[in-house]
Amino acid sequence: MIEGIVRNRMPLAGLTQARLAEMSGCTPTQMGIFLKETGFLNKKSFEKCLSVLRVRLDVYNKRYQLALNAAPKLRIYTSDEIISMSKSQMVSLTGISEISSLFDVSENEMDNIASAGIVDYEGTYSYFKAMVLHLMQIGGKPSPKSVELSFSKLAAACVIIPTIPLVGITSVIGMATGLLLSVLYRQMH
Repeated sequence: MIEGIVRNRMPLAGLTQARLAEMSGCTPTQMGIFLKETGFLNKKSFEKCLSVLRVRLDVYNKRYQLALNAAPKLRIYTSDEIISMSKSQMVSLTGISEISSLFDVSENEMDNIASAGIVDYEGTYSYFKAMVLHLMQIGGKPSPKSVELSFSKLAAACVIIPTIPLVGITSVIGMATGLLLSVLYRQMH
């Protein structure tokens, strides 16, 4: 998947495979193997490659950390209260001003964003609230089982209380899948 993003970004950046390899600190052969999805770049070359192409994977980690910081501060509130919380209320209650940078969209807009797949729905306030709820449920030590259980609870809330603008089933599935992969990746490294 990331290989395809790199392939698509090269012409936008005006780079050939050989030039990108040189700027990333690897050989053209290594870059070619990576781009064909038959091999990997070492960590340093991979990070340099993403930096050269201005692919910002760190944004996802920053949003995750933001939710991780907000979740314990909101533990005294119910799921329903968090779901109906405005951005300004959450900023006030958590003291985390960066929350106000998230995009506010309706549930219908969220479903459109998620199904179109051209805009990053993880930058929405709706998704952020779902992530906070998810992190509150899995606690400080996430495991594949706690992530699965949290996903089930969030999916049930979307079905049982469809009038509450959480984020829609598609977005919750995306969130749970992404966080599960993140947990498993961290456990492996």
